[in-house]
Amino acid sequence: MRKLLASFLILAAAGIARADEWHQQYKVTAKPTVTIDCGDGNVDVVTGSAAQVDASVTTEGYTIGPDGVRIEANQSGNHVDIVIKVPHEHFSFGRHSIRVELKVPSESDLDLHTSDGNVSIASVKGSERIRTGDGNVTARGLDGTLSATSGDGNINVDGRFDQLDLRSGDGEIEADARTGSKMAMGWSLSSGDGNITLRVPDGFGADLDAHTGDGRVTVDFPVTMSGSMREGTVRGKLNGGGSILTMHSGDGNLRLGRS
Repeated sequence: MRKLLASFLILAAAGIARADEWHQQYKVTAKPTVTIDCGDGNVDVVTGSAAQVDASVTTEGYTIGPDGVRIEANQSGNHVDIVIKVPHEHFSFGRHSIRVELKVPSESDLDLHTSDGNVSIASVKGSERIRTGDGNVTARGLDGTLSATSGDGNINVDGRFDQLDLRSGDGEIEADARTGSKMAMGWSLSSGDGNITLRVPDGFGADLDAHTGDGRVTVDFPVTMSGSMREGTVRGKLNGGGSILTMHSGDGNLRLGRS
């Protein structure tokens, strides 16, 4: 019995310790477009060389290969497409995780998707799209447009934005639009059940449509009101008006403040 138990523990320890890595570099000659589709893992993006995309996948509790995590990577010109597939049926002891790390040129367009993980981006200029089924989104020092969606997580971003579309099914949203941000078209921030805070620079013009089902709306700027007053709703022009700025929460407080 003791020998059997010892063998069992050795196998369990082997399962816990098992890890694998995959690395690839892609040379680019102009602003790249990078697409990541990760079945179940965290995605982290930072800036690196201006002439290449560095991609790394690290697993814990999984092997990388035909019988484990499969990676399909392709490059067409300045477009890099990486798909990471997790085995549907898998049994072993210990922790299981996948982490994707990208180093991209400072000017890059990104399309990042994970079914169950956190996503972070830092200091990238371009058009960025982020989707996670069950994780947090963190984006720092962006410049351009951002669309971020989380089924069940918080969203925290800052940068200079021309367009902003942030949606969480059940999480808080906090966004800092830095100096130079402008509404090239409508902005939208919505949460099914969470607080929303947006900070914008002085002089930022918009037609504000803010509504919460069960919370308060706070605006730190003068607003020229329009329509009838209702509890939990503020509609009007901010700094003379502009494109529509939508802030909606099913059950949370809304705040529009100064950046």
